[in-house]
Amino acid sequence: MNSLRTARVLIVDDIAEEALPVIKVLGSLGIGCVYVSGKNLEELEEMRPLSGIRLAFVDMELESAGTSREILGKTVNVLRKVIAKDTAPLIFVAWTQHDHYVEEFTMMLGEAMPKMRPLFVHKMPKPFSTPKPGQEKRILTPQVISGVKGLLKDRSPLGVLWSWEQMCHDAATATVQSIADFATAVNSKVQPSPEWKSSLAEVLRFLSSGGAGRNEDETSVTHGLLEVLGSLHLDRLEHADGTEYRGEIKSLGKLNLPQLTAAEMAHLNSMLLIAPVEATDSKVRPGNVYVPVRKAGLGCPHARCKPSVIELGKNILNFNSDAAYKALYDKVNSKTENEQKALARRQLKNRLNVILRHCRIVLVEVTAACDYSQTKVAVSRFVAGLLVPDELVKLIKKKNDSTRSLEAVELPSISGTWHLVLSARFPYSIATPEKSIKAVPIFRLRNPILVDLQAWLAAQSARPGYVSLR
Repeated sequence: MNSLRTARVLIVDDIAEEALPVIKVLGSLGIGCVYVSGKNLEELEEMRPLSGIRLAFVDMELESAGTSREILGKTVNVLRKVIAKDTAPLIFVAWTQHDHYVEEFTMMLGEAMPKMRPLFVHKMPKPFSTPKPGQEKRILTPQVISGVKGLLKDRSPLGVLWSWEQMCHDAATATVQSIADFATAVNSKVQPSPEWKSSLAEVLRFLSSGGAGRNEDETSVTHGLLEVLGSLHLDRLEHADGTEYRGEIKSLGKLNLPQLTAAEMAHLNSMLLIAPVEATDSKVRPGNVYVPVRKAGLGCPHARCKPSVIELGKNILNFNSDAAYKALYDKVNSKTENEQKALARRQLKNRLNVILRHCRIVLVEVTAACDYSQTKVAVSRFVAGLLVPDELVKLIKKKNDSTRSLEAVELPSISGTWHLVLSARFPYSIATPEKSIKAVPIFRLRNPILVDLQAWLAAQSARPGYVSLR
């Protein structure tokens, strides 16, 4: 059951009886974990790599002999099969008394799993005392118990993320509980029964229709239920007990606000503003951003709307802010009329084309989401704009009521830093979009920025003019 994979701690030890006491200590703290012996690599081939692991207790010697590199190589190979390759951040507790093992293990694991960054590795002796006369087994020492608790306590600033993850889990648990309680209220039999399961199915079906509206296709119903469950979850997350979280974040408030580079700001804005789209997802949704795709033919919205990149450029960009363009422009508009001026006209046109070739023309789907959920989309509404590369940002008109420029972002499929600038003067529409549009968008705007753009476009469309003298 992949849906129950919620453990955040991993224990790797070839001797199960030595791992069990640690599992008990974690259990006493309410922390679930996954135990892997690591004895047989072939058995691990069938295991799906674990994602979301935050803490791993790892035996450095898994039934191995030879050089330190050979010994640690077995451990690293086990971790490669057990932990998802892009897991981060992750703290390792290396069960060893050898400092050079820790150094070599850190280096080898970094080479084997380069996406696992950063690596935090703490050395801890094997957590058992030597059996005393009359004792059959080694026992977990109190010092190691306190060491484990200390490791879990001294976790700043990782604790901020750990606490938030736990709050999300608790909020989701509360959401599931409330839905189960409602199903129980509908069917009040104490013992689980087919009737209770039917009640639960009916409740979930009703909730899915709330999100999908009149859409009955599998994709819409799936997204509809996710939307409703997401809203219930978010409400509980906003009202969750954040005592531990606030305690963890308190130290962050004492730090000076960092000065991020332009590239770092663009990367963060990408996380906040845009969402990637699967390469096969051609479903038309509000927020989709399309560039021209020739192979899509008339299925590409650009082929139907035919927005003009030159006209968009004139509305969005101030070409005279480009030094080369300005020099040619002044030469063309000089009073003299000669061959030099004719040449300047051709060069000016070429410079204009060069500037526009560096930009990407886009169409953004801005239809209200409720139209899709109620299957009332007679036409799909678009607004045109340009993706302007960061090196041309100085050309974007600063004071222009008809355009809206978003913060710089990094795009999922195009390298570099880009500014999305839309023009309210270039609206378009396409009838029966579900049949007419087959192109895959390059990315999708997240809902908060999409709603903001929709409000801006509505204000632009409804803004009345007036006569005045200045």
